[in-house]
Amino acid sequence: MGEVVGQRAKGSTGADLAPINPVTGEPYFTLYAAGWGSGWASNNVLRFNTDAAHAPIWIARTTLSGTPTQEDDLFKLQIRGDAD
Repeated sequence: MGEVVGQRAKGSTGADLAPINPVTGEPYFTLYAAGWGSGWASNNVLRFNTDAAHAPIWIARTTLSGTPTQEDDLFKLQIRGDAD
């Protein structure tokens, strides 16, 4: 369950859990069924926090009205995240 994205997965200790990231098609993480001990009771919950690689950003690009001064117009953006 994510604060922004809602529920991502629901599982049990009897099966591997690998919720798929819809953007990449790859699992967010994998929890293996073999890793659980016998001390887990019904309705117990595993919770862990995750953080994005970088803070959310907002970009606005504007252009002046009038006759174009260039034939080719392009925009490049590179986002680099950091853990700290």
